[in-house]
Amino acid sequence: MELLYALASIAVITAVAGAAKKFFPFSVCPICAGVFGTWLWMLVSEYLGVFSGESWKIITAILMGGSAVGIAYGLEKRLSAAASPFLWKALSIPAGFAMVYSLVTSMIWGVLLSAAFLAFLAFWFFVLKRGSALGDEPQNKEKWKVEELKKKLKDCC
Repeated sequence: MELLYALASIAVITAVAGAAKKFFPFSVCPICAGVFGTWLWMLVSEYLGVFSGESWKIITAILMGGSAVGIAYGLEKRLSAAASPFLWKALSIPAGFAMVYSLVTSMIWGVLLSAAFLAFLAFWFFVLKRGSALGDEPQNKEKWKVEELKKKLKDCC
């Protein structure tokens, strides 16, 4: 029965997000919003004691794990040419899973450690690597632009 609630919730939230999409000042993936919204209310309900049981935790964890992978893949598109997409995913996805497990099992220290590690990864890949990709010389900037364009063309379809 829990699975039916989760699937219905995903469908409803996806439909609402799809209909409201044009009102947002930013791009929203309706399905991602449906999954996120569903695991969020399920996790809060679990913490408040509204729902209990292993099947609720399992469904919540599955949805949260999907979000962890989706976020890693979504952010991969924003990596600079100097950053390794494989290394980004190899580090961020397991850290996301550790955070999911910690949230589902109410291990606050695990949440804090995972969040700190993910913040470090974000700084490393999106601040430090972006700066190192540009360099100081104009030819490096041009090379970076060419590499970015190649990457976009490769990932477009």
